[in-house]
Amino acid sequence: MADPLGGLILTVHDTGVGVPAGKLPLLFEKFTQADSTATRRFGGTGLGLSICRELTQMMGGEIHARSREGEGSLFEVRLPLARGLAAEPSPTPVSNLPSATQGAEDLDDTPGEAAPDDGEGRPLRILAAEDNPTNQQVLAAVMGSLGLEVEIVGDGAAAVAAWTDGAYDMILMDIQMPVMDGIAAAKAIRSQEALTHRPRTPIVALTANALSHQVNEYLAAGMDDHVAKPIEIAKLYDAICTVMSRAEEAAAKVA
Repeated sequence: MADPLGGLILTVHDTGVGVPAGKLPLLFEKFTQADSTATRRFGGTGLGLSICRELTQMMGGEIHARSREGEGSLFEVRLPLARGLAAEPSPTPVSNLPSATQGAEDLDDTPGEAAPDDGEGRPLRILAAEDNPTNQQVLAAVMGSLGLEVEIVGDGAAAVAAWTDGAYDMILMDIQMPVMDGIAAAKAIRSQEALTHRPRTPIVALTANALSHQVNEYLAAGMDDHVAKPIEIAKLYDAICTVMSRAEEAAAKVA
């Protein structure tokens, strides 16, 4: 809506769990959530509102929140934006159309990487644990582009359950998830493997938290490698090939 005093007002009203009054002053601080317990029901990093505040301030605006526990929250952003002039888009001349399609033709002629397989020519079957719906779509698209089969679940507990009942060549594991995080899920899988003498399933961490001490924690939990977010297809492809090669070498030694 337009601000009577000039500018733009953006409001978002939800009917969620709300925020306790004592937590409201901390809402825009980094890594802060209303429920910070390890097994909290809702995922996330606690960075979203902090980023919103920084972006709003960079634009010379303000952001405020009102909330009542159990009734939801109201967020309001005020931006000092001036009214602009609408411009009609100009049509693309027909003479420019060949160059517009040339990029797609060039991409079509570019040789791609061979899809990793299970050693017998079958595409790898991947289990991916990721709670963010957008990231789930990205993963599905990336796996499809690599010619891999993927099943996606929304938290660590679901990943452990799917792994227990299924047969997967590899697991891609997000770290920060609701119900059970990626580290706990990896430990649970490694524990079950040891108890049941089940072959080791490679696990690759997918995370934005990729500092050296954090990566060491993932490896200590039983993961085999990590790929930093935002995901780059080439790096994910390399990680998949690397851990699968290690797994095949380890299996050959046992045999």
